[in-house]
Amino acid sequence: MGFVELALAQIAAVPLIYTLAIVLLTAAAVAFKISFSSSTQINPFEKDCRKKRRELITDKIVTDKVLKQGFAQKKIPEDIDAIVIGSGIGGLTTAAILAKANKKVLVLEQHDQAGGCCHTFTEKGYEFDVGIHYVGNIHIDSFPRVLLDQISYGQIQWQPLDENYDTVIFDEGEECEKIEMRADKLREVLLKHFPEEESAIDKFIADIDVFNNSMTGVAVLKMLPGWLSKLLYASGIFDAIFSVTKNTKLTTDEYLNNLTSNIKLRSLLAYCYGDYGTNPAESSIILCSALIRHFMNGGGYPVGGASQIALNIIPVIEDAGGRVLVRAKVTSILTKNGRAIGVRVSKGQSQEPIDIYAETIISNAGVYTTRDLLAREIFAKSSIAPLLTRNDVRLGPAALSLFVGVKGSAEELGLKAQNVWAFTELDHNKTYQEVALGPFDKDADVPLLFISFNSVKDTSWERRNPNKSTVTAITLVNYDWFKQYESEQVKHRGEAYEELKDVIGKKMWNQILKWFPQLEGRVEYFEVGSPVTNNYYLGSTQGEIYGLDHTSRRFQPDVAMKLRPDIGIPGLYLTGQDLMTCGFNGALLGGLMCAAAVMKRNLYGDCDKLHKQLRKAGTVLDI
Repeated sequence: MGFVELALAQIAAVPLIYTLAIVLLTAAAVAFKISFSSSTQINPFEKDCRKKRRELITDKIVTDKVLKQGFAQKKIPEDIDAIVIGSGIGGLTTAAILAKANKKVLVLEQHDQAGGCCHTFTEKGYEFDVGIHYVGNIHIDSFPRVLLDQISYGQIQWQPLDENYDTVIFDEGEECEKIEMRADKLREVLLKHFPEEESAIDKFIADIDVFNNSMTGVAVLKMLPGWLSKLLYASGIFDAIFSVTKNTKLTTDEYLNNLTSNIKLRSLLAYCYGDYGTNPAESSIILCSALIRHFMNGGGYPVGGASQIALNIIPVIEDAGGRVLVRAKVTSILTKNGRAIGVRVSKGQSQEPIDIYAETIISNAGVYTTRDLLAREIFAKSSIAPLLTRNDVRLGPAALSLFVGVKGSAEELGLKAQNVWAFTELDHNKTYQEVALGPFDKDADVPLLFISFNSVKDTSWERRNPNKSTVTAITLVNYDWFKQYESEQVKHRGEAYEELKDVIGKKMWNQILKWFPQLEGRVEYFEVGSPVTNNYYLGSTQGEIYGLDHTSRRFQPDVAMKLRPDIGIPGLYLTGQDLMTCGFNGALLGGLMCAAAVMKRNLYGDCDKLHKQLRKAGTVLDI
């Protein structure tokens, strides 16, 4: 069962409603089992399907045969059970789970290679990841690790980052302070820099478990059948157990301002807001807390780069007769009598579009793009339509990326397997206003920078790319700065566009050189990916990389219950980061949620059972 059992285990904390809770939750448990009892679907996690890990495959000719299978009508499998729009980790997870249940799945990707934000590109001998910089809880014996291993035959290798996985830089001009965040040593790090704030620090660490319980409650509301979620929430018992309503409404700012008057400590505790892109004034404290917990065991990075993820999931889909095809732009979701029955794929202006049909249509394209793929009157009937109308959920901020190839090995350059978060001021909300909402100022520093050295994190890098290193930097920007170029052809957007990118990119690089002067004069490749670049390559709507904005409203129960895989349009389901949270593990969980809704089976319970078996045997990390 999992969810209801978890709730029952926590009821002792609210003795006044103990008896009523037992009755209601027991009834809910029975109803939950009955709701899935009619499912005849195969348990895709019945047994450990990992295989002996083969030698790492990095040859471009070999990998391209898997990742770059171009769309053609003759390649479409017959008798498809499901079509997935988008090959990001959410779409691939759902497709692979269904494949493990003997479903034939066709995944369609608009880019020229599969993987979504898990793809890599190579220019002038330098390989760059576009979206995977570090993943928490994946290099240890965790639930996400077991889930990913089961949909990839255990072929994806993970290398832990340095114990100091993040360095936070507060550079306010005359003063520049560096704080090293260390895995599993949060209290020690905080006390070292803020010894006078011991009581605030201890309260924060204790509250992490409280807020994590609320985040679990949000997940439960999405995973349970809709009618059961509404029943448990309406009863009031769900809130008594998980405190979802109270804690999701509590913003990061409200909590931290009440915790301490020390602005630098508040800023440090909220430094990772850039990982989900929503400023502390609008994001819920449960999300900030969840991210800190997420990295308490450090971070991991895929050996061979992020492209290894799709490379090793696709064979699972293919083994069941499915395919993952690229350069397949879905222009609409086809419906009949209110039910989704297929998709239309564009073949360019000179060719007729191709219609493909299946019983199940799954969108990994995000809520807003899915809306645009449907006829207006059909989308209006969905459970998520009111969320967009009322602006309960909105698109996240636009992002800009800098990709730099530098001559020299990590050892020579003194680079470490870690990330750097750099801020020019302590007030994150002011920073957010400047970079995501304000007018463009060509003379101002970039107040928020995420800097990553992915070449150092990959233990296979030096063998594959000797005497080369890469630097990736990301910041948030105002989409309005680039909006006028969105309809222009990629790589042909004109001098003004190139100049705008160049100004921002050079500012970012000059700030990076201030903290890493050893990179001066080493540049061999320099490119800026703008928000409209994200639209073209990642299928974004307004340059966003995190999907829906992670405001506190998004996680409040009345919204969370509607933002689920089954959205009230028969035959159509959502998957990916818009369901739960952004990030690799968020999208991975979204993929599991979607597959469970499609199969009408408690897949979380199935995978959790296997996870417990493997942990008991001590074999989670054995291949």
